[in-house]
Amino acid sequence: TANVGAGFVGTNKIDAAFRNRAKATLRVDYLSVVEEAKLLIKRCGVTLDQAKAIASLCDWTRKEAAKPTGGHIADPVATRTALYVGEMVNEGLPMTEAVQLGIVSTYDDAEDRKTIAKQYEFIIDDLALTV
Repeated sequence: TANVGAGFVGTNKIDAAFRNRAKATLRVDYLSVVEEAKLLIKRCGVTLDQAKAIASLCDWTRKEAAKPTGGHIADPVATRTALYVGEMVNEGLPMTEAVQLGIVSTYDDAEDRKTIAKQYEFIIDDLALTV
């Protein structure tokens, strides 16, 4: 496996000669919101509402980051990060604080942090979740 592309720090692009040695190439994308929520429940022991909120916020960041122009943020939240947030919630940290520490505060840009925090509140209200 490899994290190939300009968006990955500390990795190098695999050249064509090396890629040709593989018998097959499998591209893996992010999980759907439903599948990521299931993963969060299974691995972290969070509630369905908590899992939906985390997965929905992560999905939103991925869709925004994928827009060629006009996206609200530049960087998507990785599944690994979603799991960190789920673990914090399972260990007793209130959901909003876990999202703040695990996702929002990881962005350098103040406007990104503000936008993501607003989106989190919108998700909670829109899904009528009790987290």
